[in-house]
Amino acid sequence: MKLVQCGKYCIALIACENNKIKRCFRDPEFQFYIKDIGTDLDSATCAYECFKSGKKFMKAEEVYADAWVTKANKDDFLMEHTFYSEFYNFTLSIIWREGDIC
Repeated sequence: MKLVQCGKYCIALIACENNKIKRCFRDPEFQFYIKDIGTDLDSATCAYECFKSGKKFMKAEEVYADAWVTKANKDDFLMEHTFYSEFYNFTLSIIWREGDIC
């Protein structure tokens, strides 16, 4: 949360539990709005893959923006880096648009 609040990065941080969005924090200059709390994860997100198959991602992956956010164009993409805790059935995803500078 401190990275979003105090950093100079146009990012959003999304916490998910049991394949649903639980909490999110976004930099005020992050141009997209995250889907509502309680929403089921889109199958195009890395976080969904973690819950579905237990896959762990070692680097950021490019995903369709509309998998995470509302009102995205079909050609909008975001980078997603997801950390997964199998023990807590919990993911923490950092998302950003490549090249955005705050």
